[in-house]
Amino acid sequence: MLSRSLTSFLAVALPLCSGVAAVPSGTVKPRADALAACAASMNSVLPSPTPPGYVFSRNVRQYYVAAEEVEWNYAPTGWDNWLGVPLNLSPRAQMAGATAYGTTWLKALYRGYTDATFSTKSPQPPWQGTLGPTLRSEVGDMVEIMFVNKLSKNYASTHSMGLAYTKYNEGSDYPNNTAPGQQVNLPSPEAVPPGIAPGDCVVYKWFVDDNAGPPAGQPAAAHSYHSYVALQQDTNAGLIGAQIVYAPGQMAPTMANYREFPLLYMIYNEMDSFLSGQNAAALQSKNPSYSGPWYGSGSGSANTSLQAAPHSPLPAAARPSTPVPRPAAPPSPICFLTSLPKKARRRRRRGRAL
Repeated sequence: MLSRSLTSFLAVALPLCSGVAAVPSGTVKPRADALAACAASMNSVLPSPTPPGYVFSRNVRQYYVAAEEVEWNYAPTGWDNWLGVPLNLSPRAQMAGATAYGTTWLKALYRGYTDATFSTKSPQPPWQGTLGPTLRSEVGDMVEIMFVNKLSKNYASTHSMGLAYTKYNEGSDYPNNTAPGQQVNLPSPEAVPPGIAPGDCVVYKWFVDDNAGPPAGQPAAAHSYHSYVALQQDTNAGLIGAQIVYAPGQMAPTMANYREFPLLYMIYNEMDSFLSGQNAAALQSKNPSYSGPWYGSGSGSANTSLQAAPHSPLPAAARPSTPVPRPAAPPSPICFLTSLPKKARRRRRRGRAL
């Protein structure tokens, strides 16, 4: 069976560009036998069936991606950059719970590696923050991903929004139907579990067909990928990244002539992350008298982006009587999006079954 996600992101964006991460000791080392088996499956062989009309370019884009636990500090400078004041003087930070519970939370993030040994991480610009590595391809290519789950307790997967795949390579958990009420029984070798256990790995193969590409006259289109064991909890934990699909032959010239900044318009709700229990336990260990609610009051999220909430004036009583020195920081990158024509924005990507 061949299927496609019903929706795709036209733009993918970053909650906070200024986070700081540290990998905690809970990260699991992948099993050597699992790595060897998956490395052997990175063989550039097309899965079957292929999408109707798909013409293979004979280019295979290989990526090595791991899900890892990371202690992420959403506001490492200690400042509310919207109001231009320290967090302890920001009513917005107090409403979000940043002053009561801190700004560091355990996240599950995608991180890229250079090869199948998963020993050397791929370079990733600091402004990319919590987003996973950007997966690039051209129409006609196949994307081949060796995915390793380094999480300590939770299952995870990798699911593409926008590209095509067989059921074996879907990485999502829902009834195996080609249409409502029509159950498909896959042969056991193809019945891959949607979630990958800690320390295990899998190889996903995705088709980059015409429907995944940009509208006529545009050089590229943006999609997302994310874990799909439990969609809402997985993405709030942080397992999400960007895909860019270029028109045939347009990847190199587009990357040479444009600065690309994938963006994720999203507020993480730590209360709805599969790591919420571990974060709550960490809060209680630091403050035994703490009894909740641990997610903050008013905002519904302990880590609401301090740069994205509506502007509110600083009360006079909270304003510092003398200017507060601001820490020096390098200039932030200029993030931009190219708006697609209205007709292209209304375009829908329908699922198909074969």
